Amino acid sequence: MVEASVVRLLRSGVGMFERRLVAVSGPQWGWPTPCEGWTVADLVGHVVTGNQMAIELLDGLRSPVPGAAAVDTASMRQLEAWFVETCRVQDEVFTATSSEASVAHPAGRITAREFAIYRSADIVVHAWDLARAIGAADTIGSELVEQVLAPYVEWVQTLDAADVFASALPNVSGESRQDELLRQLGRDSAP
Repeated sequence: MVEASVVRLLRSGVGMFERRLVAVSGPQWGWPTPCEGWTVADLVGHVVTGNQMAIELLDGLRSPVPGAAAVDTASMRQLEAWFVETCRVQDEVFTATSSEASVAHPAGRITAREFAIYRSADIVVHAWDLARAIGAADTIGSELVEQVLAPYVEWVQTLDAADVFASALPNVSGESRQDELLRQLGRDSAP
């Protein structure tokens, strides 16, 4: 199984996203996010789809969460419910998978342990995006910054990321470690 410490990081990222998600009110679902062209609903749908992908890659025998593949036609409350359910099932499959199991990720073969960190990072970055979109607190805990975002940034920089990841922004002197890593992922943390 993927080590408990890594699963705990994934759960922390999920918790960070969920705390912001439950704060989203009616009109905010249509608000823009730092992800160009995405609304809050699009962002949540992306995270649900990523969770679904993880479930399918790690446990192709398990049925996907019913209906969660239709995120583009989902109601806002369905998106919330699917987020919770796909996170629960994703947690189960990571917990049941050997840490060193090889995963055929679209970006190349990685271990289940690496995949858990990268899923956590995707969720954490999008929790930051969601916080920015709705005007919520956007601080990421130092453990998630160092143990999740740092390896994710290194991985993203090794990929042929054309049109997949936002380009890194120019250096800013005196920025925090969180801001440095977010900037490398194309996020402007200036207020």
